[in-house]
Amino acid sequence: MTYPELHGPDFALTSWRMGRDEFAAGQPAALVQVAYCIHQCMSVELNVGEIKGGALIEWNLVYGGFERRFN
Repeated sequence: MTYPELHGPDFALTSWRMGRDEFAAGQPAALVQVAYCIHQCMSVELNVGEIKGGALIEWNLVYGGFERRFN
């Protein structure tokens, strides 16, 4: 079991779209959330142009504090 808990691709896409459309100032568009539990998020970094993504980032919706957990 992971913490935060993993969720499915439908929730991930919905969360990404909501972050892009409603919370653009607080959530980077280059991250897709793959896990969530009580404001604690785990996201995967997307490729953006020539910059390769793939890092696993943990962060908090309230306090921020992005931390790279896996390259």
